[in-house]
Amino acid sequence: MTKPVIGLDFGNYNSFICYISDFDEGTKMGGIIHDLLPQELNDGIPSVFFYSKKIGILCGEDAVRNRAKPVENRVRYLKRHLGEIMTLDGGDTTISYDEAITEVIQHCVRKANEQLKSGYQVTTNLISLSYPVAYSFAQLQRLIELAEKATLADGTRVKVYGTIAEPAAAALDYLAEFSKSTKDTTVLVYDLGGGTFDLTLVSANPAGKCNSYGGLYYYDVIDNGGLAVGGVDFDEIMFDLLAKKFNVPLKPVLYKHILRTLAEDVKIDLSSDEYAEADLFYNADYLAAEITRSEFEAASKDLLMKTIKATKEILDNHPNQQPEFILLTGGASQMPMVQKELEAQLPNFKGKIKYFRPSRAIAYGAARFGTSEVNTNPVRRKSIVQ
Repeated sequence: MTKPVIGLDFGNYNSFICYISDFDEGTKMGGIIHDLLPQELNDGIPSVFFYSKKIGILCGEDAVRNRAKPVENRVRYLKRHLGEIMTLDGGDTTISYDEAITEVIQHCVRKANEQLKSGYQVTTNLISLSYPVAYSFAQLQRLIELAEKATLADGTRVKVYGTIAEPAAAALDYLAEFSKSTKDTTVLVYDLGGGTFDLTLVSANPAGKCNSYGGLYYYDVIDNGGLAVGGVDFDEIMFDLLAKKFNVPLKPVLYKHILRTLAEDVKIDLSSDEYAEADLFYNADYLAAEITRSEFEAASKDLLMKTIKATKEILDNHPNQQPEFILLTGGASQMPMVQKELEAQLPNFKGKIKYFRPSRAIAYGAARFGTSEVNTNPVRRKSIVQ
């Protein structure tokens, strides 16, 4: 069996891992997709780092369990703080976000290998890593370095076998898996993730092209943009709605944490239901509140319209490179109001705004297309990666 390459979407909120077997190495088409998430983590591995002097380091699902206290020591959105320092334990402990990134990536890769070992009797230290399209080359290099500090359980170092920009991975996964297209296709990727909103106008070619160095590349980024807006900001709006409904003091900090978790759950429920019931156990009593989808959409419309405005701007800036369709990815893009408002504001794209594996497309695209051999020559490396 060929040594598998793990596709890793290291998200701000959740991370996803997979590999694809038996696909055509030349065209990148076909193959069998294997999710490597444990059954209990079907919604992704929480991209959470926790540390306290009493417990030590916890990552992923362990970092959000009940014993990971104090809850304010649970840290998400790690990619947004590359190179920065965090302060925990009330200011008594300082840890670099870079260390946290390595720990969480290591946790994800080890989880993937547990699944590979139990299901396929194989392990691997090779990963194909997606990265934010807004990252500079220096940031990408740093992310690779941090990933390669991670180890498997037996001490083997992780090797970054390839990289790919997140929106390009989603676009290419769609073209390769759904449309079966091998021709150049322009796609606008609307990526509303947990921590950021990214827009990328990308010319994707699933069949690949040769660059001047002889390496294959699969996409050209025409333009990109985005905002410091993500699912967390919509969660905050839901938090405020629930706080007004319950109308109780949110002290100690634990109640704030409980209500924030409840806000996330209610927002997800409203993606499929017109209303949701929220229960809060407060002072030995259960409080109940009902939130409707229309209430939430009205409260968050201004925030959503910021993403629509950015989408219009990138389209207006490229009148001669209009996309064939707009691809919605990122967990928060699954809110029904996203597609509804995009179609209302962009009538020319009605019927061309598509959901496609919003949570998994990036990991799958990384596994399929992020497999160019990484070279130590910075010039050659950059040409292959980008």
